Amino acid sequence: MKSTRRSFIQQASVATAVAMTPPTFVASLDGRKAPANAAFAVSSEGQIPQTAAPDTLDLVEYADHAINGLTQTLDPQFNYEIFFRVQLGTNPPYLQHDTTGLPTINPKFAESLPMMRIMSGSSKYSDIDQKLMQMMLDNTGEDGLYYARYDPRRTWHEGVGHNYNKQFHIDFANVYGNSRLLLAMMAWYQVSRDPVWEPRMDKLAHALCQIAIQREDYSYYPDSQIGEAFSYAKGLGWLRSEEPMVEHTGAEGSMFMYHCGSIRALARYHAMTGDRLSIETATRLVRFVTRPKFWGVPTDKILGAGTSAERAQWQGHPHAHAAMLMALLEYSHVANDPRLARFVRNAYQYDLSHYGLPRIGMFGEGCTNGDMVALSIMLSDAGQGDYWDDTDSYVRNHLIESIFTDPERIRNLDRVSPVADVSIPQDSTDEAIRRSIGVVGSPGLTSMVPFSIGCCTGNVTEALYYAWASTVRHKNNATTVNLLINRASPWLVVDSSLPYEGKVLLKNKTSEQVSVRIPAWVDRGQLRCQVNEKTVVPPTVGNFIVFDGLKPNDAIKLEFPVKDETEHYTYRPTGFANLQETNEDAGIIYTLRFRGNTLVDVSPREDEGYYPIYKRDHYKQNQTPQREVTRYVAPRLIKWWAGEPGDQV
Repeated sequence: MKSTRRSFIQQASVATAVAMTPPTFVASLDGRKAPANAAFAVSSEGQIPQTAAPDTLDLVEYADHAINGLTQTLDPQFNYEIFFRVQLGTNPPYLQHDTTGLPTINPKFAESLPMMRIMSGSSKYSDIDQKLMQMMLDNTGEDGLYYARYDPRRTWHEGVGHNYNKQFHIDFANVYGNSRLLLAMMAWYQVSRDPVWEPRMDKLAHALCQIAIQREDYSYYPDSQIGEAFSYAKGLGWLRSEEPMVEHTGAEGSMFMYHCGSIRALARYHAMTGDRLSIETATRLVRFVTRPKFWGVPTDKILGAGTSAERAQWQGHPHAHAAMLMALLEYSHVANDPRLARFVRNAYQYDLSHYGLPRIGMFGEGCTNGDMVALSIMLSDAGQGDYWDDTDSYVRNHLIESIFTDPERIRNLDRVSPVADVSIPQDSTDEAIRRSIGVVGSPGLTSMVPFSIGCCTGNVTEALYYAWASTVRHKNNATTVNLLINRASPWLVVDSSLPYEGKVLLKNKTSEQVSVRIPAWVDRGQLRCQVNEKTVVPPTVGNFIVFDGLKPNDAIKLEFPVKDETEHYTYRPTGFANLQETNEDAGIIYTLRFRGNTLVDVSPREDEGYYPIYKRDHYKQNQTPQREVTRYVAPRLIKWWAGEPGDQV
C-alpha cells in the first residue's frame, strides 16, 4: 500500500522550477490533530515578478473570490459549521443554517479550499481551513465515521425540505458527506505528505465499506430517514435496511446522489493505496447503481423496451445523475472497465441533447454546471472523445457567471427586496454581503436569483480547479495546452487575448515540446504560428499543433481571426427545461452573440429583482486591454481524479 500511495503522489511530482515554504504540522500519537497550517505558507519564490498581461479570463481571480465564500460562510459560533443558505434577495441579506450543511457540505469545502490556495497562492483566512478540518476530526467517532452531532442549540438538526423532521436527537453520519471527507483527506494528504493522514484515511475508507449492506453480488446504503437522507445513526446503525427504490432517483434525496460519493472516493483511495476492500466495495456498489431499473426513459419507440437503459438514457435529477457519471467514470478507469466508460460517454451525450443549453454550460443548478465541467475533462482524459471545446464553453460562460463577485449588484437589490424574516441563531445578518462574495448561485440566461446554497459553492469552486489544472499538463519534458485560457505553470505561461483578439502567447520555461489544442471554431487555414517571431508551420496531430525542439525562454505566438456568431435559443426562465425547444409557446426566444466560445451579449434581458449576469459589453472591443499582474506558480498540484494524466501534485 505504501508503494502504491507513493507512486500516486509522484504522478503529481514537485516542480523543480519553484519552491514553497513547507507548512508546519502538529500531530498527536493517535493522528487526531489536523495540520496547524492547512494552507501553503506562500513564498516569494513561487511568484513571477509583476509583468503586463492580457486583461482576460484568469481563473485565479475566481479562486480568490472562492476563498472568501468558502471561509466566510462558516460560522465560528457553531464550530465552523457552514451556513448552508445565503439569502441575498432580502433586506437585509442573511446567512442561514440547515440540516444538510454540517453532514455533507462542510467536507466539500474542506476539499475545495486547498485547491483554491494552490491556484492563487493566497493565505488569506488560512487559519479557518485548519479549524474547519479540526472540527470534522473532532466529530469523528471511534468507528472512523464523521458525525453531525446533536446539540440542542442547533434547532435545525432534525431537518427540513428533502431531509427528515423525525425529532430524533441522534448523531448521524451521512454516507455522501463521509465520502467527501475521504476525498478531502486525500487532497490534504497530497499537499502535506504528512503520514498523520494515512491511518485516518484507512479507517474512514474501511468504515464506508463496512456499513454498506451486502446482498448477493452487490451492496447498497439504505435510507434511515433521520436528519439528512441516507444517514447512519451513531450507536444504532441503519434504522431501516431495505434497498432504495426506483423512486429515490427522482428527488434531491436521490439514491444516485448518496451512492456516487462512496464509489468515487473508494475507487480513488484504491488507486492511491492499493487497498483491496475499497475497490471490492466500490465494485459491489457499481453493480447496484447500474441496474437497468435505475436507468432508461419510460418509452423507447425505436429499439423497444429496456434498450434506453442499456444506452444510458436517464430521467430525474440532473445533478445526481451527473455526479454519478463522474463516479462511474473514475471507477471505470481504476477497474479498467471500458464498457462502463462508454456507458458514461453515452449518458453524457444524452444529457447534452436533452437537458440545458450546452453551448454555454447551462444545466440548471450550479452543482450540475460544475459536474459537467468535470465530466467533459474526464471523458477527454479517458480517451472517450475530444470534449475540450465543451469544457472551454462551460468555463468561459456559465461556470464563472454562477459566482457572486460584485457586491454593488447585490446592494442594488435592496430597493426591490422583501423584509428579511430572520431567526437567531439559525440566521445571521452580520456582514452578509461581504461574506457572500465567492458563493455560487444557479444562473439563468441574463440574471441569477439572489440566493445561494452551499452544495453549489462546493461543486463549482472545485470545477474551477479542474479547469485550471487541466489547462496546462506536463509529462517527460512535453507540455500540453488544452485550453487557451491564462495560466502560469512551472513549464510555460499562457497569455490569451481571447475573446478580444485571436492571439495567444506561450512563454516557454522548461518544455522541449509543446502541443496546443486549437478550438473547433478556429479556421485552420488562417492560423498563423511563430516561434521567437519566426513563422513556422507546426505538424498537426488531431486537434493539436505540435512545437518541437524548444528551449527555455522561447516564445510561441498563435494568431487567428475570432469568429463572431449569433445564435437563437428558446428558454423557459424557470425549471430544468429543455432549452432547445422550437415551440415559441414553450418559452422566450433569446438571441445570443458569441466571439469564439465566449458569450458576449444576450437579449432580451430580465434583470429587475435579480442579480444580472453576462454584462459583457467590454468583450465586443477588438483591442485587448492590458494590466499589471504578479502571478503565482504552485509547485504542487492535487490529482483530482485517478485518470488525470501528466506530472501533478
